[in-house]
Amino acid sequence: MMNPNKGNSSLNTLVGVIDNALSQISTAMPVTVLQVYENHTVDVMPMVDMLDNAGNAVEHAPITAIPYARLQGGDYGLIIEPKAGDKGLVVFASRDISDVVQSKGKAKPASLRKHSMSDGMYIASLLYDEPTTYIKITGDTVEVKAKEIKLTGNVTISSDATIGGISFLKHTHKYDKGTILPPK
Repeated sequence: MMNPNKGNSSLNTLVGVIDNALSQISTAMPVTVLQVYENHTVDVMPMVDMLDNAGNAVEHAPITAIPYARLQGGDYGLIIEPKAGDKGLVVFASRDISDVVQSKGKAKPASLRKHSMSDGMYIASLLYDEPTTYIKITGDTVEVKAKEIKLTGNVTISSDATIGGISFLKHTHKYDKGTILPPK
């Protein structure tokens, strides 16, 4: 079988042209977060270098000011902001999305740019150590681990809850005048 990477033939030329065209298409890439901004964008550094024609590694330039994803539907969301040093995945849109990002709505492509790293979106963290603060859902159990938990709004407990070994339904309160009120 012929090795398409050796010799001078029209097939080798065609393979080279196709390979060069494919190298211009960005699809997805693991990255490291460099900076996080209040406008919900990040600067990232690709974790996989490019190769020059001699096979030498060439570092990418940082990809700047790309939006990052959060888990949200309507007015409900799980807000987990990325932070510098996180490793994650960036995907690249097939068209220029700069007007969509700016307007946060439907827009035509701002240019003829296609499959560019300029149209990246940071969508997920990966290659991480286990977190120390988390919400973990396993089967019908929700586990929350944090140094401090703040609840805002009405809290309804439909069955007994135990916090620090104290049962909400079985606990009684002692008041200044020595009156003990039973649970309702």
